[in-house]
Amino acid sequence: MSLLGSLHDFAKSVPQSPFLFEGEQKLSYGETLELAKRMAASLVAQGVRPGDRVLMGLPNSLDFCISLYGILWAGATAALVNQRWTPYEVENAYNLTQPSLVIGEPQNASMKSARWKTWAPAELLKSGCGSLAARRPLEGPALMLLTSGTTGKPKAVMLSEKAVFANATQLAKRKELSPKDRFLCSVPLFHSNGQVAALQSMLVAGSSLVMMDRFTPEGLLQAVQKYQATAITGVPTLYQHLVNYHDQHPVDLSTLRICSCGSAPMPVSLFEEVEAKFGAFILEGYGLTETSAGACGNPIGKRKIGTVGLPLDGTELKIVDDNGREVANGETGEILIRGPQL
Repeated sequence: MSLLGSLHDFAKSVPQSPFLFEGEQKLSYGETLELAKRMAASLVAQGVRPGDRVLMGLPNSLDFCISLYGILWAGATAALVNQRWTPYEVENAYNLTQPSLVIGEPQNASMKSARWKTWAPAELLKSGCGSLAARRPLEGPALMLLTSGTTGKPKAVMLSEKAVFANATQLAKRKELSPKDRFLCSVPLFHSNGQVAALQSMLVAGSSLVMMDRFTPEGLLQAVQKYQATAITGVPTLYQHLVNYHDQHPVDLSTLRICSCGSAPMPVSLFEEVEAKFGAFILEGYGLTETSAGACGNPIGKRKIGTVGLPLDGTELKIVDDNGREVANGETGEILIRGPQL
């Protein structure tokens, strides 16, 4: 199985099942696959070959997902950047990834340069000739995600489709996702959390994703009610904003099942307040871009508040000292991770 294998299978078995929502627009699994094939044909017509890299800077949107799956269907690597970066930062990403084509919004000056042509997704779709029926072989990583976690200038973490699919499957199992779930995603899709823990874990579970490009407490809580979302994700400060707003403007959150939280520990007092007021299970976890997204997570129904939970299926962790020897419980050291998501 693979990411595009999952998209293909759901598009054939449940073509009308909703997959992606943006505002009042939505795409089914069948529509998403067909548009991805058309995007792939357009990319091939512009000279994109298997193993090439396509730099993409788009907001959370249907265009983002169509372009992403089109790049993969064409056998190329999607190098994802923050569309709100400065032109200098985007140029650094361009020099690092050496793409054969750039996709961005026409009105976004940061994605434009005299050195390259920036294609809008709609422009690409119009330039193509039909649909690329057969998927091209992926010669290289599926994704290049840029991270400044350990360096000043971003470095590109290269993730295979196999690793991303494995992690999406691990996370979907840990969250007990099903086709009935609807994930409200307010974190950016160019980031590993939005890309793998949200979008791709929904894909492998046959669930659906609601995309928000900008977070506001009011917008997120009202969207939960509007779309009857069953899951959201964020950092502790996001949940504090949600609680503060909900206290003044109560919203029906009865469909909410999971509140994923990462990046920082959630204070116990906030933890208890969110669960009491939202009626949803808080799932804390730990991961990094190099693990596709996740390495650990608290299982539903079995957790220890204040921890990152247990390793995901097939994942091994240990903590070692400077000489590579495993340290005793309670000691500080370096975290080593091994698993199919690497």
